[in-house]
Amino acid sequence: MSARVVLACVLLSVLWGCVDKKFRVDEAYGAENTLSTAPTPEIPIGASFGDGKITYLGADVDKRELARGDRVRIVHYWQVNEALGPDWRVFTH
Repeated sequence: MSARVVLACVLLSVLWGCVDKKFRVDEAYGAENTLSTAPTPEIPIGASFGDGKITYLGADVDKRELARGDRVRIVHYWQVNEALGPDWRVFTH
């Protein structure tokens, strides 16, 4: 399975997945995972959502070829272009 197919599946699950109504914001986690400069993902996507409020920059994938049972690490890169508001939740399945 190609990395682009894997990323497409992950992206679709982010867009149409379920939302936990008991979501709690973890400010420390957000601060630890906020980059000071824009990354250059191995697989650039550049897809905008919410009328340009956020951009999915792309991802890094630790394996290019997978076999059944393999584990893969995917690091997603998002850019917030303007305040999202309290109704937004970003999560990955």
